[in-house]
Amino acid sequence: MSEERFLPPRAGKGVLSRARVNAILESAKERGGQWIYMGAPGGFGKSLAVSQWLAPQRNKHAWITLDPYDNNEGRFVRKFLGGLAFAQRANRRLARAVDRVRPPFLEYLFDALDLLLPNEKKYVLVLDDLHHLRDGAVLRALPLLRKRLPAGFTVCLLSRDEPSDVFLDAILKDDMTVLDARDLAFDEEELRRLLSRNGLSASQVPDLLRRTAGWPIAVRALLMGRETPEEAEKKREMSPDE
Repeated sequence: MSEERFLPPRAGKGVLSRARVNAILESAKERGGQWIYMGAPGGFGKSLAVSQWLAPQRNKHAWITLDPYDNNEGRFVRKFLGGLAFAQRANRRLARAVDRVRPPFLEYLFDALDLLLPNEKKYVLVLDDLHHLRDGAVLRALPLLRKRLPAGFTVCLLSRDEPSDVFLDAILKDDMTVLDARDLAFDEEELRRLLSRNGLSASQVPDLLRRTAGWPIAVRALLMGRETPEEAEKKREMSPDE
């Protein structure tokens, strides 16, 4: 399995830093053993926000992108163990275990957790597109996995759906941090920064909020169609005299 598959997507330059979201993610990581569930429709910037947060950390993390075929014990275990081995790159025993995955798959996964290097380091695993895991053995195994993983591992679950009932116990016990569309929507301060960056007046913030409710993809779409004062002045200069 190519190691490049576990690299986070690049946020790119010029993207607005989500300091408010970063603070929530960092707080969960510092608590130790805390899982994070980020559930919101497409276009709310879940992957972008998490990749921005991970960027300064350089290593000790793995990005696992799920697809509909991963609602399968064998495929999921290979990907998950591959992500663990990528995060702990010095763990040769775990890397070899990835190549030897065999049924019963979930039992193999839990046994392989004993191969993790015992240390004080903090790691982050991201399971992107978790909504592809529908009701089944893989989804039901995640709460057990949360209890078995060392406290140094933070697992961030990105989904278009609300948390499944399998996470209810962890949420009620405050062992899982949950973010939804309201947390990911741009607030007034972020919109002011976006407008300023695009050469637009902060006076447009109320209208942007009214029309988009801070939904990032909708905000960006509207901003693309708005003229800066300089562009408006240039149009006036080029228009024929009345």
